[in-house]
Amino acid sequence: MRIRTRSSWWIWGFLAILTAFFLGDAVVRGAWGFVLLALPWMALVLWGTWVVLVRPSVTLRPDRLVVHNVFRVHDIPWAAVSRLTDRFQLVVELADGRTLVSWGAPTGGLGKASVSGDAAGVTIVRDNAEAPRDGRRTMADRRGRSASTPTTQSVVDKVRRAWNTSTAKKTSPSASQAQALPQAHVDAVAVGVTVAIVVWCAITAGVSTLL
Repeated sequence: MRIRTRSSWWIWGFLAILTAFFLGDAVVRGAWGFVLLALPWMALVLWGTWVVLVRPSVTLRPDRLVVHNVFRVHDIPWAAVSRLTDRFQLVVELADGRTLVSWGAPTGGLGKASVSGDAAGVTIVRDNAEAPRDGRRTMADRRGRSASTPTTQSVVDKVRRAWNTSTAKKTSPSASQAQALPQAHVDAVAVGVTVAIVVWCAITAGVSTLL
């Protein structure tokens, strides 16, 4: 199950359509010089938007939590997770005292999130709860979501509890803790593509000053 902010797709899609429109218009007018000079900068904007807004996400697996940030990926076994909070961003507190912030997990309820796949049989359920009889809005309603709409934290906690239940039947807590080794690595592909596009833009800028 992968969770990310749905608005990121809308922003990136709008920029992609806008880029295609300007490039298509230049091609129709035969302005190939503009196309060659503008293409790397447009690619930089689209790729930068993808890396900053679309790429950051949280992946839930039966045995671990994977946090994808801009250029780093954090692979965290559930045994290494001490606490989860999502006041403004999803914050993972590790058993060793460290904290990790997810850039891409929405905190306003999964009704406004992009969710794909499943994990450990966990499904997202949005109950049709009745409104309070006195007509007053709940805090969740004032925040723009239904009180029954699950949050990122609640779904992550549900997968974590499912892991705790299955692990308790198989291994001892001490053995699980011994296997809890959070790992982090830089995404070489994301960094490589970013460097390549920046170099492309630099070359284009240098050529344009000579024309």
